[in-house]
Amino acid sequence: MGHSLAGLENPGRILSGFNGSSTTSLGDIILPVQLASHSQRAILVVQELSPFNVILGRTWLHYMKAIPSTYHQMVSFLTNEGQTDLYGSQLAARSAIK
Repeated sequence: MGHSLAGLENPGRILSGFNGSSTTSLGDIILPVQLASHSQRAILVVQELSPFNVILGRTWLHYMKAIPSTYHQMVSFLTNEGQTDLYGSQLAARSAIK
């Protein structure tokens, strides 16, 4: 993506994985991520293989008043344009760990 590790801030946070393992973050990077009419900026960077493109944190979910569904692999939230649904992709997840 054209960014160096020197541009990362707040390195060394310990993260616990869903499987109980731990990893240390490389740091945060500021990237604009546009979801409908809302924008999120801070992205936590780790050097681990993951089946996830992104993990939406509890703070973001509460801010967006989002409704996550692990069963349906989607997140729904309301915008000025109406309901917005973000869907997960099993194909993308499987290709990331191969």
